[in-house]
Amino acid sequence: MAMNAVNVDLQGVLPRLQAAREQLAGAPAEVELDFSTVHRIDSVALQAMEDLAHAAEGTGTKLILSGVA
Repeated sequence: MAMNAVNVDLQGVLPRLQAAREQLAGAPAEVELDFSTVHRIDSVALQAMEDLAHAAEGTGTKLILSGVA
């Protein structure tokens, strides 16, 4: 099972989510988003996460969120 990992950092939430969305073109089985260094996200980042979730659903890719509390 192919899995790609994306480390999401405090300064680059949107670019990292965009990079994760671009990885969906290769349709990996799983994409892990590591939010361990992110303390809060704003509404724009939340919308980007929702868009990513819809795109992943369309390709059958499982999103894994790690480092969230």
